[in-house]
Order: sequence, then C-alpha cells, then structure tokens
Amino acid sequence: MAFPNQHWLRLLPKNAMIKAGWYFNLYLESPESSYQETGAIRQAETGPPKKRPLMDMFRILSVILSIGYLNLVWHTACRSCRQISEEISMKNEITVQKLLEPFETYQEGYEAISRKVDAGRLVPIKSSGSNGKFPPLYQRYRLPAGRRKRDLENLEQILAGLPIYFDPQWYRRHPAQLEKDALGIEKLVEYLESDPDHTLAVSENERSFQIWKREKFFNESGRRILKNFGVDPSFLNTYETIEPVTYFAAINKPSWILISENLDPFVTCRKILAAGNQSGILVYGSGKKILRSMQDLLESEAPFLKESLGAIYYLGDIDWQGIQIYESLAARYPQVSVRLFIPGYEAMIEKARQIGFEQMPPTKEGQKPVAGSEFFHQFQDGSQKAMRELLEKGLYIPQEILLRPDYERILADEF
Repeated sequence: MAFPNQHWLRLLPKNAMIKAGWYFNLYLESPESSYQETGAIRQAETGPPKKRPLMDMFRILSVILSIGYLNLVWHTACRSCRQISEEISMKNEITVQKLLEPFETYQEGYEAISRKVDAGRLVPIKSSGSNGKFPPLYQRYRLPAGRRKRDLENLEQILAGLPIYFDPQWYRRHPAQLEKDALGIEKLVEYLESDPDHTLAVSENERSFQIWKREKFFNESGRRILKNFGVDPSFLNTYETIEPVTYFAAINKPSWILISENLDPFVTCRKILAAGNQSGILVYGSGKKILRSMQDLLESEAPFLKESLGAIYYLGDIDWQGIQIYESLAARYPQVSVRLFIPGYEAMIEKARQIGFEQMPPTKEGQKPVAGSEFFHQFQDGSQKAMRELLEKGLYIPQEILLRPDYERILADEF
C-alpha cells in the first residue's frame, strides 16, 4: 500500500491537515519498508512476516481520506473560480433598486430607466426576472462594453460647462454622487445657460419647476447640489413659503374668491393683492383640507364675504387628485357655485405646451384615474384633449408652472 513517491504532495496546499495525514501514512508504512530492505535477515531470524490486518485497514483509510480531500480541494477551487467570474461579471451590473434611488417616485424612475434602455445606455438582464411592480422593470441591468468610461467622460463635460463661480472639486472627489446627481446638474446647467433673469423673487417651488420641471426638487436635492458646488442657493432669488394662519382682510365691496390648492401660488397671488393691484379674497385650499374648511367660509358673518360667495373659483394641479378635489368640493357644497378658474388652467396648459408636454413631471404615486366629467366639460375640446392625453401618459401639470407675471396678467384680465 506504500505510495511509489512523494512528489504528488507538491500539487496540494501545504496545510497542516495534509501534512498530518502524510506523516501518519509514513508512520504506518515504516515497519513494512524496513522489512523490505532487510527481508532476508528478518525472515532468517524470525521467520515469515506476520499479517497485520489493523495496519492494513489504517492504510486503506488513509488513502480514502487523501482521495476525499483531493476531491474537496478540487471542488473548492472550481467554486472559487466561479465566484471570481461572477464577481467580475457583477461589477458591470446594477440592481434596479440602485437605479431607482435618485428618483422621487417609481414612475419617474421607470421612465428614466426606459429612456436609457432605448438609447442603448443600459441593457436589461432578462434572466434576472421582473421586479413585480407595474409598470415592470428587470431586477438587474448592465452597462454596455465601454459605457462606464463614456459616461464618466460625459459627466466631466457637464462639470466643464458650469459657470466659473461653481467649484466642481467636491464632485470630483465623490464620483459616485456625481453619477446620482448628473441629471439634476445637467438641467441646472441648461437653465443657467439660458441667462435667466433673477431680479424678481419667486417661491422655491416655482423656481424649482422652472429649472428642473419638478416643483419639489429644490428642497429635495437642488439646494444640496448647489452647496456641493460651493454656491449659496440664495442666488436663485427665492423665498420660502410658510403655512399661513387662517385670516381674511376686510374689503368694502363684494368681490371674487379664488381657492388655490397649493401654497406657493397662494402666496404669489397674495403678494399681488397686497401691492394693491387687485381686489379679491384668496383661500389656501391645502389639498383635500378645503373639503372641510369650506364650511368655515359658508358660516362667516362678514357681509362682504357672504356676498362674494356667488363667485368662487378653484385652481389646482392638473392631475387626478386636483380633478377629484374640485368635483368633491362642488358636490359637497351645492348651495354655492364653485367654478373652475378657466383662465388659470388655460395658462397652465399653454405654458406646458411651450415647454413641451413630455417635459412635465410624472403623476405622483397613489393617484387613481377618475372620470372627471364635471371637470372636463368646462373646457374647450382642444384643452380637454390635451389634458386627457397628458394624464393618460402618467404626467401632470403642477400649479407652480405659473409665476407672478402670469398671475398678474391673468387676474388683471379676468377681474
């Protein structure tokens, strides 16, 4: 049972287990080897060698263990090779969760990923399966060969296009964050290249939509991006809107009442009225809260307010929720005539058309389509069609698309 030579051991890892097994095998073989070398003398002195079944069994067991360990080493090496191959492959892959991280809503992320796939900037790994959401995405994507290098070159070009007072060093030290913020930075560069006029202060949400086509982006990411470039966000000349307390200013004649779904447009219109350019009553609807707070207007004891209840207008986002709020408000309070502020909505549609309907933000999550018959029938056919097509594509027009000059013109023409 002795092995012919010991050179095969050099093929195995030099660990303690192999050495121990080998030395044990040598120990078992040494009596027999000694007998072979001096067989004639030993046989003459003691007679034929005695059979040693226990030693033979240990030798067989030692060989079996050695073969088993060799098999284990082989499979371990193969598994390690597979793991290394998979790791190399995974370096070029991105999970859908990672791709969705920079986006506020799933719909927005889905559209951005779909655009990259259509442009050949991402390749879906179909074997990874669906993520189980609607609309569906694949679990993993990979970058095309050489794509990452080209993307980094494109990001460097974006940084090169920044104004001189932007310091790009922070992003050069944090390339991963640069990749996440690339779209926001690109839109900021495009906006600044248009040489915008910041002499007139606007609300943060209104400026945010003006730059990024998302009214909440400034407070979510825009402010941080500017600080990363060492730029004070105040250079955009914006003001913060604070939730107003409930109040109304006395006027000496019946007027109109305009309910604004959102805070920033309410504050903008309030500034116009405070300047003495218009006379009217503004109500901050605060989304769905107006469905209950409207009762406070109906119970008011102020004569001018009661007389003004005959002309109540509503203006909000052109999305499913805004439509639902208006229809619920009109149905709940039939004793007054709540009408849509059509000039405001028409101005929103026209401005969205000028910017490009495809640039409008995706509808916020959780909104469900409604029939909207009471809402849509107040518009001309062309406006109805434009709004329906936009909403069916999962997009909407926020109220913040209008700025102070827009409201000054609309209010002057209408009232």
